[in-house]
Amino acid sequence: RLARYVAAYELIVACPDGGSGWYTNAANDGERREDDITQDFIGHLQATYSLAPPGKAWGIGGFSMGGYGAVKIALRHPHLFSTAVSHSGSFEKMQTASPHPVFGDPEKDRGMRHRENPFWLIEQALCRWPTERPRLHIDCGTEDALLTSNRRFADHMNFVGYPYTYRELPGQHSWPYWDRAFKTGLPELVRSLGATARTSQGADTDPTIDAEKETKCRSSI
Repeated sequence: RLARYVAAYELIVACPDGGSGWYTNAANDGERREDDITQDFIGHLQATYSLAPPGKAWGIGGFSMGGYGAVKIALRHPHLFSTAVSHSGSFEKMQTASPHPVFGDPEKDRGMRHRENPFWLIEQALCRWPTERPRLHIDCGTEDALLTSNRRFADHMNFVGYPYTYRELPGQHSWPYWDRAFKTGLPELVRSLGATARTSQGADTDPTIDAEKETKCRSSI
């Protein structure tokens, strides 16, 4: 239903297939999914459509491994994306004690894992000017196995003083939850990007947040 929700706004939404690449340049000369997004895909969009320049008017989002990837890429490339949205993001895979096809070996590829860790990237972003820190919007379902990981990531941002919004909604790691979460957070995303609203026949023109159905919504100071 994404197309119906965004039809209410002046937005272009492009959805690349990231496969199982975690939006990351894999260890040991594997697939370079981060380069695919930040170089090839963005270049293709700019050559194909009439777009605002990358930066303030551009955002990136995803769910599960894509939620992690969206946050990671925005933190690493704030000149491209001013906003990142994560639904049910998987933020701790690079911290596992077992080898991983993207994040490599926990010992041999320790440096690469460290550089791909969003907890560390948040701290590095605080060393930049506030205008170079992307706005982060995080949510997770209350019945999702990744809920604890999302709470830890939100707590870390709160501890170090990085601005963010965090929301928990009823739901699991599933399409029904992601559909509802996207619609719920869309007004925040629109405001972050400065997109304008438009009336379109058949569009869902009131994708507002139903606060009574939320179990938690937290913004950083």
